[in-house]
Amino acid sequence: MENEKDKGEEEENEENKKEEEENLDDLDDDSCVGKLFHMELVESWGSADSIGLTGVQFLGPGFAPIDDNLAKECVVRCEPVVVVNEERQPAKTGDLNNLLNGINLTCDPKNMWIMNREVSEDDLLKQSSIFLSFTFPREVRISGISIWNYNASTELSYAGVRYARFYANGRPINGLGDILLRRAPGFVFFDFVQDVLFDRCTLQRPLSCARPQTRSVAAFIFQLRLLSTWGDEFYIGLNGIELFNRQDKLIRLHPQNLAAFPESVNCLTSVKDDPRTSDKLIDGCNDTNKPYHMWLTPILPNSCARIFVIFDTPTYVTRIRIYNYRKTAARGVRHIAISADDLLLCSGAEVPASSAEATGILDIPLRDFEGE
Repeated sequence: MENEKDKGEEEENEENKKEEEENLDDLDDDSCVGKLFHMELVESWGSADSIGLTGVQFLGPGFAPIDDNLAKECVVRCEPVVVVNEERQPAKTGDLNNLLNGINLTCDPKNMWIMNREVSEDDLLKQSSIFLSFTFPREVRISGISIWNYNASTELSYAGVRYARFYANGRPINGLGDILLRRAPGFVFFDFVQDVLFDRCTLQRPLSCARPQTRSVAAFIFQLRLLSTWGDEFYIGLNGIELFNRQDKLIRLHPQNLAAFPESVNCLTSVKDDPRTSDKLIDGCNDTNKPYHMWLTPILPNSCARIFVIFDTPTYVTRIRIYNYRKTAARGVRHIAISADDLLLCSGAEVPASSAEATGILDIPLRDFEGE
């Protein structure tokens, strides 16, 4: 009897070990498997009567987009629950196929999805969360979702989703709670995609923009508007930019964190393969006189050049360092404005001009502009 008991315990231990190994494999793969995925739209960015998205894209193993044919076979449904005067009523919803049509860098509402609710002031409106369901013809392995929030205009971007929850086969993915989604900018100067990667998500709580006790600012997008040069009327540029965190350590930026408009002088038909592209702003070679480590862009009529530093989660920044353009000092930035999401931090700060011998450098402590 004891041998049979020991044998049973050994078999049970083997099964537990096998299950643990399978669980570890799933964790190592950073993905989940299923045919049915849900996205729960908890609340918008402020719109009382509508909520919407521009597009979504499912990511497979290695965070690569799933096969286009598989995405086309996905069936999208919306399950809104609206109660008016204690009676359930259907809500008006847009074309759900727009979510997977691949047209995501747009301000055209015809290529977006939005759900509108027409309720009079006398009606008592109660609404639970809205569920978007995505059903695939077969099981797929998903490691994350790329999301383009509603982007019809700056004003209408407040109809975008602020908080969302994600489910696979009816269960929360990796125990995810409310995920804070970035509000779309209302324009297409850069790709405003946000990647929700299931192995890197944490429960996001509302963040106040300013943190006086840590002397830093938290935001999804930091925007630098280059208002004027030191004399040149046609081109403007910088050697580089650096952002520092709450520990005053350099934040490592990757190409997906940066966008510039215009991107560089290569946008001109007369220019080809000029090395002074926007990625040079974050290549780490900033105090230099080498042109191939600098960024240069044309000044468009009635517009100013812009640089966007974009994060998928609110990121604290305590100061920004600007390295001015050195190859031709007159093309360097003179006046600059900086904003964090909707908060204007400074406008008109003067960046020192560079010379042949030295790079003009400006440190902008964000705490100095708090509340402007």
